[in-house]
Parts: sequence; C-alpha cells; structure tokens
Amino acid sequence: MTVDYTPWYIFVKDIYFIQLNQKNMDVSIFGATGQQGAAVVREALRKGHKVRAVARSKEKIDSHYGTEVESVEADFNDTQSIINAIDGQDAAFIHLPNPSNIHEPTKWISNLIEALHKTSLSLLVFTTSGPTGSRYPQKQSIVGNSNLAQTLLKLKLPTVVLMPTLYLENLQVPIIVPKLSEGILDYPASKSNKKIMWTSHQDQAKIAVAAFEKPELAGKSYEIATPSAKTGIELANLLTNYVGKPVEFIETTANDFANRVKEAFPDAELSEILAGTYQAIEELENDEMVIDTDQIEKIFEVKLTNIEDHISSWKN
Repeated sequence: MTVDYTPWYIFVKDIYFIQLNQKNMDVSIFGATGQQGAAVVREALRKGHKVRAVARSKEKIDSHYGTEVESVEADFNDTQSIINAIDGQDAAFIHLPNPSNIHEPTKWISNLIEALHKTSLSLLVFTTSGPTGSRYPQKQSIVGNSNLAQTLLKLKLPTVVLMPTLYLENLQVPIIVPKLSEGILDYPASKSNKKIMWTSHQDQAKIAVAAFEKPELAGKSYEIATPSAKTGIELANLLTNYVGKPVEFIETTANDFANRVKEAFPDAELSEILAGTYQAIEELENDEMVIDTDQIEKIFEVKLTNIEDHISSWKN
C-alpha cells in the first residue's frame, strides 16, 4: 500500500485557493466606460463577479451597463473619490487615463498612492497601458512606466502589475491610422521585416480578471501580449477584410507620428514623450519585442486569442 505523506498544510492551501477562485468577488474597475475598462467589466461579469464600475460620469456608466453593475464616480484629481471607489473591495483594476499635459500623471499617481494607503482594498491589478521594462531602450515614457510599476509593487498592498505591448485596438482609432480607410497602414511601430507584438484589450481583460483570482501572483510585474507577432506587411494583409479593400503597408517614423497626433496630444512635451515610446520600439532588433504568450497563458491559466481572430471579429 502506498501512503501519501503530503503535508496537511498543502491541502489547506489548495482548498483556500480553490475557494477563492470559486468566490464571486467584489471588484472595482476604473475607466469602465472606456475600451480598456469596459473589456474588464465584461470579463468580470462573465466570471460572475460583482462589479463596481468606476468612471468620471455616473450617467455614462448607467448608460453603458444599466443595472448590471454598481456605478461609482471617481476622478484621479480627487483622492477621496478614489478611496470611495475601492475601499473594502476584494480587488480593483486600475489604469491611468490619457493626460492632457505632462503634469497630470504625477498628480494622479500621488493621489492614487495616497488613496491606496488609506483603504482596505485586498488586491490591486494595475496596467501600465504600454511598453514597460528593461526589454526596451530607456526613453522617458518607458522609464516612467517602469518607475511607476516598481513604486506600486513596493506598497504593502498586494499588487499585480501588467505591462502590455501596444494595444491592438489603436488600429481602430482614425487619428492614429488616418489613412487606413483609404487602404494605407502607416503606423510607426510596424516595420516591413520586423515582427511586433500587440495586446488586445480583450486579452488584457482575461489576464486581469484571472489575476483577481490569483493573489499568489502579487508582488510581480508581467509582460503581456496577444499571441502571434506580425510584420507591418502581415498586419496590413490581416486588415484587408476589416477595411473592405486591400491594405498597403507604408513605413513611417516615430517623429512623423508624433506630429500627426498633436491634435489629440496638443502639449508639445507630451507629444515628444509619446514619440519616445515608438522610438524605443524602432530601436529594437528583429524579434526583440516578441513575448512568450504560452508562458502568460500558463501563469494566469487563460486562453488568449490570436491577432487574426481578434481582427476578424471587428466591424467597420
């Protein structure tokens, strides 16, 4: 007869995590009316969690979700509103909104950290919303994201930091790809012969909600992406059905792109910082941006969707 001498505390630990994973959690999701947050709201609801949807306008939240969620107004300029949105919750998904000048993020981060110190939130899942870490040349935007990630991980609050690549849904924004409707893809991150990793909001949402249920992952940052790296030419071919006509890929520089988006980011310093993100990607060699998505799926126990399927689901 074989006797199993597995220590009793292993069973206790396993039972604890099984119960946690099966629990309907109370979660706060910031930016609930934007693309990033909305994807997390939908995934959390799908998994049976009770969602406190957070945005600057309660009216917009109610318009989006009706009675499916608890709607709460909060603004990163108001520390108390952040506290009210997350206090007592099992977990929160937070990302910063797009700033209008270079000073706003500093204030928002300060207010967020103050709020986190004053709440009983159990777990924070934070996304840097863009390239972060030592993989990339250390431009100002990369350094800023990396410093923020490290600051949050040093808090006493259990924290998971997600570090996505570029968002795939950027390709749906006319100001970013203004000629796409004409059959031209001229996005600076892509190159004719260099593969780029993208991150879909839907895949980030799957990972974020999985992180809610995995407190053992706290204390670390994780690079995330959607499976299947693509060159600019490959990406253009995938966009053909979405656009409704053949798409030609034309290389463009980070500086040209920064000039293009000044309408959305009128602050000159902010435009330069944005350009720095794309300059960092331009300086990567060959497949240096390729991330092991199999490992991501294993860590978070999720099944991600490849780029082909994401784009084929888009409606023009």
